[in-house]
Amino acid sequence: YVLALTCNTNGMYEKAIALLEKPLNADQINQNHVWMLGYAYAHARKETEARQVIETFKTLAQKEYVLSYAVASIYAALGEKDLAFTELERAFVDHDWNLHRLNVDSLMDPLRHDPRFDDLAKRLGLPHGQ
Repeated sequence: YVLALTCNTNGMYEKAIALLEKPLNADQINQNHVWMLGYAYAHARKETEARQVIETFKTLAQKEYVLSYAVASIYAALGEKDLAFTELERAFVDHDWNLHRLNVDSLMDPLRHDPRFDDLAKRLGLPHGQ
């Protein structure tokens, strides 16, 4: 998982996909694997696969808590800002622990220049307007 995360961070999306698809076959409900796979798909321009991962999260949400922040990052990578902010608002309501890293998380870079980003950072008590 750490190697796949490193590949994602360094723009090696195809390698990240290869590393993450194997564990996904063995453990369909590992949210971190599903999250990173969806993010890699989105950046590798595999939109259909990325949207299937989002659907996996929606199905999983019927059984357990799902990290809305994760879904938001996939939508952000797909360029779906409105849907990303909808998920971030859900994460805010749910007190998603990932929100604490909003300002420093490169997964949220596509959203940084949107006024909704600063508004959310302000509501979270994080530095904003950068």
